[in-house]
Amino acid sequence: MSLSVLTLNIWGLWLVSKQRAERVKHICDYLRTCTEDVVLLQEVWVDDDAQLLIRAGRAAGLTHATHFRSGVFGSGLVTLSRHAIARHGVWRYAAGGYASSIGCGDYYAGKGVGWVRLSTPLGEVDVFNTHLHANYCHDYRQPDASLVRAAAAATASIGEERGDTAAASAAAAALEAAGRGRLGVPAEAWLGSRVADDDDAGLRVSQLLELTEIMRLASGDACNGSDATASSSSSSGGRLVVLGGDLNCKPDTLEVD
Repeated sequence: MSLSVLTLNIWGLWLVSKQRAERVKHICDYLRTCTEDVVLLQEVWVDDDAQLLIRAGRAAGLTHATHFRSGVFGSGLVTLSRHAIARHGVWRYAAGGYASSIGCGDYYAGKGVGWVRLSTPLGEVDVFNTHLHANYCHDYRQPDASLVRAAAAATASIGEERGDTAAASAAAAALEAAGRGRLGVPAEAWLGSRVADDDDAGLRVSQLLELTEIMRLASGDACNGSDATASSSSSSGGRLVVLGGDLNCKPDTLEVD
């Protein structure tokens, strides 16, 4: 047996997203006939939209659903499933953004990760649905390899001398965690990764590190070290773990690596 998963950011911001109602209608039309076993939705900010999407999913057999609540406007996360949801929970990221960035709204959205434990013929499956802090810049740069190694040793002074403190700070946090074995990724694997040039890159790295810990705790360490960065994994005697959502980062970047 296989488990098919669909993930989609519906861009459902009230008053901001263009043609929101029309887009939700088309998504509902798809959900009524979809064949996926699990559907993960992000940016479902309007409660009425969430109910429409949940009802549409039920028509196709996605009879189990959870709308995760968090923050001022809600997390925007909805998970639909053909299989029974035995347990569920939601965690709001500690590094959620800046309260002063009212125009961005990430802080007030209460972004985090929604978790469901499904009862399936494959056994228990833990599914995590998340939405990381937005990237409003989408510019990337290649940090100097010697700078990254220096950051791994927490020598912030080197980064300041090179004038690349943003890269040093982001790399230091990630490499330090990898060095402790928490991610199970050798430090050399981080070298060569592009670094996002926006002011919120450090927040996304922090959220990803927190996400890996949440997955370990919720799933009883089902994600072993070698599988922690994969979209799905299982350990010997453990349950299948699936991660989906909008990570707001591109391949070969520090966040993904």
